[in-house]
Amino acid sequence: MDVSSVSKNGWLRIGLVVLVGFALVVLLLLVIILALTAATLHYAKNPPSDNSDCSGTALDANSVALGLPRIGSLSWDNIVAGANGQTVEFWASSISNYDAWIDQFLTPQVQSLYGM
Repeated sequence: MDVSSVSKNGWLRIGLVVLVGFALVVLLLLVIILALTAATLHYAKNPPSDNSDCSGTALDANSVALGLPRIGSLSWDNIVAGANGQTVEFWASSISNYDAWIDQFLTPQVQSLYGM
């Protein structure tokens, strides 16, 4: 598009379309932010009771917790005994300090405390 072929009114129209488009995007983002804020405030003012999940469904000790069936019915001693001799795979950030901490501190601690 040759600049000289577009009249002054044409440039004004293009600028107006760009400005309106930008305003609509900003308005959409504000609506999304307000909706998320409202949902967060509602949850903060009306938290679920201690014996329910976020859907309000009541949980019991035999419910699936963390994707592990009936873990709620096990004692910590039972969990530790079942973990003894097992292999744990643990991933962390690729930051070398984390890897060194896992290899030099965490792994020996878990091995000595829980036999894993």
